[in-house]
Amino acid sequence: MARDLRLERYYPHPRQAVWDAITDADTVAKWLSTRDFAPEIGHRFTLQATPGPGFDGHVRCRVLAANEPHTLVFSWHGGPVETVVTFNLHSEGAGTRLIMVQAGFEDAHAHTLVPALHLWWQQSLDSDWLSNVICGGISVGAVGTVGALGALGSIVVGAAVLVSAASLITAPPLPAALASTQTLEGSLIGQDPEREPPEVEASITLRRSDGRTGRETPLHGAPVDSLPQIEPDPTAASLALTPPELADDFEAATAVDTSGRARGSLIYYEEALPSTLNPLYATSMVDFRTQELIFDRLFYAVGNHRHKSRIVTHYSVGDGGQTLTVRPKTDIRWHDGRPFVPADICFTVKALIDPDVGSTRRYRDVLQDCTATADTATIWFKEPVHTPMAKLDFHLLPAHGFDRPIRRDTELAWQPIGTGPMRVKRRGRTGFKLVAFANAHHAARIAEVNLVEGGDPFVQARTLMNQGVDGIINVHPSLLEEFDPEDTKTYSYAHQTWWFAALNTESGPLGEPSIRKAVDFAIGRDQLREFTLGRGAELVSSPRAAADHDSPPRAEADLGEVEAAMHEAGATRVSGRWQIDGAPVVLRVAVGDESQSVELMAQLSNQLRAAGFTAQSFRSKDVTAHAAEYDILVHTWTSASPKDDLDSLFHGDRGVTNPFGHHSPEADALLDRFRDAKTDTEANRLRDEWYQTIREDRPAVFLWTRSITSAWGAQVKNVEISPFYYFSEFDKWSVD
Repeated sequence: MARDLRLERYYPHPRQAVWDAITDADTVAKWLSTRDFAPEIGHRFTLQATPGPGFDGHVRCRVLAANEPHTLVFSWHGGPVETVVTFNLHSEGAGTRLIMVQAGFEDAHAHTLVPALHLWWQQSLDSDWLSNVICGGISVGAVGTVGALGALGSIVVGAAVLVSAASLITAPPLPAALASTQTLEGSLIGQDPEREPPEVEASITLRRSDGRTGRETPLHGAPVDSLPQIEPDPTAASLALTPPELADDFEAATAVDTSGRARGSLIYYEEALPSTLNPLYATSMVDFRTQELIFDRLFYAVGNHRHKSRIVTHYSVGDGGQTLTVRPKTDIRWHDGRPFVPADICFTVKALIDPDVGSTRRYRDVLQDCTATADTATIWFKEPVHTPMAKLDFHLLPAHGFDRPIRRDTELAWQPIGTGPMRVKRRGRTGFKLVAFANAHHAARIAEVNLVEGGDPFVQARTLMNQGVDGIINVHPSLLEEFDPEDTKTYSYAHQTWWFAALNTESGPLGEPSIRKAVDFAIGRDQLREFTLGRGAELVSSPRAAADHDSPPRAEADLGEVEAAMHEAGATRVSGRWQIDGAPVVLRVAVGDESQSVELMAQLSNQLRAAGFTAQSFRSKDVTAHAAEYDILVHTWTSASPKDDLDSLFHGDRGVTNPFGHHSPEADALLDRFRDAKTDTEANRLRDEWYQTIREDRPAVFLWTRSITSAWGAQVKNVEISPFYYFSEFDKWSVD
């Protein structure tokens, strides 16, 4: 049975004073026996304790949230114990109420370590040395050993020795209740031991009351009424710019009042840190989501295939659909104060079609050139397009912000200059801090955004429930039912992630098609899903939605088919293991650092061994860069539209995320024709032909797909999540 430890204390001092005392580096050195603490998100520090068998004397911690003067959260990992400590400070009258929760003790530790830690926290919070620190009676450096607990020793659980609370204390304990302190309850909060999914007891809920008003900036005006589409006239002798509100597939972005002030802060867990903040080199969903806060796109999609622009006031389609001329607003500023001008649009287009920029191939296939005047920019397409705005969803870059050539590792990769609602203030080792930037076309209602690198999914969920953070971008499916809907809202993120095992068709044993077939039949999708995600994902056998499959994907392994395919490959089974020419068939299975994928790799390797293969497992941060060393890569692929984004994963030349560089001339030719199809009927036919070809070739075994679900605390209001880019409507968000 998992337990949480919870204590409350009231301090007759201002919240800022209490915050300073529990986060000052010198103070913490006296309190937690560490000399390297800093209240910065991502900062790692180590607590020194008494070593024992199975425990090296170090409790390794990482700051997960530091929202001055409201919330401090850090992870606590010592021996086999992994918990999260949360301090919430609430103003109450003339004083401050401190609520401390240490969450996540497993049953094996709860009956031994939790009581000891509870005693230590209780006596620490009741000492009086902090009173002198706050009141100025003594300096922090002069504090001596006051009331340190006697050694409780090490607490043995099974063969492992857990850290006792007292062994952490070599000087004064944690900041205490002061004169006239009101001591409240200290309780051990139980949790249902069943993890499919666990249920959090209602008493764990902590109401956030951190003084963030989150006042909404009033909006003035309304979206312009849409009128019927005006067909472009390719024979027009002169340019007549069309207001965008005249297009039925275009919606002018709502005007905003920039006079109001942004309020409050937002802290959220991302799946990882962005690999770059330069949109020209974005490759991951984390990159795209983060950049959406910093940059504007020329056009962006909303529901029902409509498009918006905060940049464009008028446009005109010309030359039979081969050009689009746009007139941008005249009062937009870059984050460095420079004015946004039409030449910035053309600079961006020319950068996108630069062959030396490796991640913009989708634009190079469509865009040809751009010319600018003082008022307008004209974008040229290689061929006439029917929906030009759908092709122009790129982030806009400042012409004055880059040297030539544009490289990935420029300063602007981490200190970008955009026109979006937020600008980068600070980059840390495990997070970013962004602050609001008022502009003519943006008025963010949230003053500060803190992006924190996510870790263990369970730790993320517990930190959100304890209100140490405001949200989680991607919640593990098995944890969704943990959230109390009164305090946490969940939102389906309208794009899908495909999970698959990429097979090395270019070298090694899987170069033989029959062995790839055997591997396919050795995999039991349903069991893998159950062990990795629980439910909440749809089984698939190809990169298309489950509903589009001709027949239900095979859920269970078929060892009879494995045996037939291996015999076809000339293999024999010796002592339960497949061999060819006397050598075992060894499959090297690899994965990156993603926690869910690591578990999937382990279960997949087990299934391969059960089918007679010799499977070896590897984990590496640079697994994709060294893909040729492996036979199977556990991989995920995210796309807003799998029907239109197959090139990136499967094309031999254009597949920027093709892990093994698989190349099939027949499949590539079908993708080329699919990309150039003029009608939906033709595109659907070519796509179906391509699916059949790729299914027979087996460069990958697709497992399942699921939509990402986010969770945000109830204090986060007006949450509107956009497909793929997520934060397109961030101006509407607010925090109470």
